[in-house]
Amino acid sequence: MVAMAVAAVIVTALFQFITAEGRFFELQSAHQEVQQNTRVVVELIGSELRSLPPGESLVRAAADSLTIRTAKVWGVVCALGGATTLDVVMPAVPGLNFTQNSGSGLVVNLGTEELPVWSDPVLVTAIGEPLDECAGERLSAQAERRTFSVGSMPRKDTLSIGVGNTLYLYEQVTYRAHRSEGVPGMWIQRRIGDLPASTNQPMAGPVDESAGLRFQYFAGATPLATPILESSARSAVTHILLAVEAVSQTTFGAEEVARSDTVVAILRNRR
Repeated sequence: MVAMAVAAVIVTALFQFITAEGRFFELQSAHQEVQQNTRVVVELIGSELRSLPPGESLVRAAADSLTIRTAKVWGVVCALGGATTLDVVMPAVPGLNFTQNSGSGLVVNLGTEELPVWSDPVLVTAIGEPLDECAGERLSAQAERRTFSVGSMPRKDTLSIGVGNTLYLYEQVTYRAHRSEGVPGMWIQRRIGDLPASTNQPMAGPVDESAGLRFQYFAGATPLATPILESSARSAVTHILLAVEAVSQTTFGAEEVARSDTVVAILRNRR
């Protein structure tokens, strides 16, 4: 009888130990997943910032959010088809996604390579299928031509677009930390475009309520006050410090712990 009682106690204790171990590994896995997800997002945003194209690609700059135009592909205008269409020769890249969305647009160099003058951005409303000729000329196997429909022709002051101008197709993206419906806590969100139909998609989290996603902007060694409202001041930004503070529970969920990841992105291509 005593032996059975002792055995029952041992079995109960063993069951509790196994349950606790399972809970430990579950929480550890969740903790590691939060860290990995936020680290991936930090690297993604940092990579996009480092490769920001010329022109007004830093659209909005606040301490807790930013909006940028990331270049998807570069090309050269080979023909002007009408009031709101232009033909562009670009590299034929297998698998590159040319799907138009609410954040799609074009920026054109209306000057020269030595003295560039970047146009105001224009929205792209449609992108044609790839073709192997432009203006009656056959293209090489490494190039293709696509017709872009735009809201208005790119221009800057008195300068207008012409054949031979270089341009890039961009996607406008916003990053911020905010609450997402159906997801507990604060999450890093990504939004494409600024139209009413544009939605903020959660990417990684949860992050700290007050310091989950922070941006600090510099012109050389000088930190800049936020938000940066003037276009000329945004154009002067040379590098951005990005900091993310992820939040996860400790081993048994008794308290939350935070882990910070930071990246300094030097804006190299904004001439």
